[in-house]
Amino acid sequence: MAAKFRFKFRFKRLGLILVLVPTIILLGILLLEGFLSIQSYQQWKSWDREIHIVERNELLGTLTNLFTVGTDKKAWESRLKLHPLFGYVYRQGEGEVNRFGFQTRYDFRSCESGYCVPGADGEQGRPFVVGIFGGSLAHMVGEQADKLEQLIGGWLKGRTVRVINLAAGGHNSTISQQVFSYFREAFDAVVFVDGIHEIWSGQENNKAGWLPDGVRLSHFEHLIRTADWGEEEIQKAHEIIEKRQALADLTRSTLKGFWKHSLLVHRIWGILGAQLMRDLVRLKGELPKAEGGEAFFAGSDRELFKWLAQRWALVHGDISAVAESLGIIDLHYLQPNPHVPNSKALTSREDHILKYSFPIRELVIQAYNEFQTAAKQSSKRVTIHDLSKLYHGEGEEIWRDGLHPNDRGLEILLERISSDLKSSLLKPAKAKARWR
Repeated sequence: MAAKFRFKFRFKRLGLILVLVPTIILLGILLLEGFLSIQSYQQWKSWDREIHIVERNELLGTLTNLFTVGTDKKAWESRLKLHPLFGYVYRQGEGEVNRFGFQTRYDFRSCESGYCVPGADGEQGRPFVVGIFGGSLAHMVGEQADKLEQLIGGWLKGRTVRVINLAAGGHNSTISQQVFSYFREAFDAVVFVDGIHEIWSGQENNKAGWLPDGVRLSHFEHLIRTADWGEEEIQKAHEIIEKRQALADLTRSTLKGFWKHSLLVHRIWGILGAQLMRDLVRLKGELPKAEGGEAFFAGSDRELFKWLAQRWALVHGDISAVAESLGIIDLHYLQPNPHVPNSKALTSREDHILKYSFPIRELVIQAYNEFQTAAKQSSKRVTIHDLSKLYHGEGEEIWRDGLHPNDRGLEILLERISSDLKSSLLKPAKAKARWR
């Protein structure tokens, strides 16, 4: 009887423990969640948890774009191939890529005057060809070729419009000038959107002992450095891949289900992810670097930025002179950027996103004034439109990271390009380009 009683008591106690322990854990989680919610509100003045989800999504997007070695996980640089004239272009199979390595559905063919873009079967006359040049922002414009063609076609009557994407992530004005010069006979209008890579890539290249206004070192180097790697370097590269994959898997797991809104999950992710990031930094530091070490040009960053700005304006002036001699409409833009002082009142979410985006804030603050000044000083040779204030009056969210606008921001940029192109065609000196 006593044994039976003891058994029932132990069974009840076990049942009580099974109920109490999860209840205590659940209460503890709820208390922690409440504490973190109050802490978050004090920092952001909002109960919205979307900013924390955005942070994790941004990191996940970055991780999926980093280079890999020996795996089928495609990195951004793995989409590229070396090019004898343009530094690098896109590989075949990376979306719609023409024979020359640019992500556009249109191709060039040889004609009597050089290159041309043929019209489609059944089209009357020669198409009105618009080339888009620059880095990743210009590439985003080129990816919206259909929309830009519709905008231009809305006011340009009598010609079929072809918008050709000749931009690539990391390209600067020096590379764009080479691309334009090579295909120049094919265009009726050309659009250049740049400025950031003259600053960002220019400083990085110079520090590594590479030509500051040359092709972006971090992309170009990736395509050539692995050729000299031995077994040890390849093993380290695989370790980097494993760490990145672990961090990506951890991040992805926190973005599933209802718990993606949990601040406690976000905090745990931050602790575990920080350790993985430290491992990644250590392993990357052990990989061989590009040759060099001494700066290509000695002097301060301020002096470098002033020189880069003058070179940038000079390149655009040369492009404009060639375009004018051929009757080509040419539009030149200093691209917008959220870090330019007083360019836009950032939303709390934009402000949060920029803290985890590209590390260019101080560079932009230091250098953009030099580029704005260079654009004004070159006004007799070329009109460079400063788009720093393009989003100045926008109260809604525009920036998805420190370089690129969201769909709304891109739509505003497309409308601006279409409007400026229309205005340029109405000028008597340029009107001949419409029917050339």
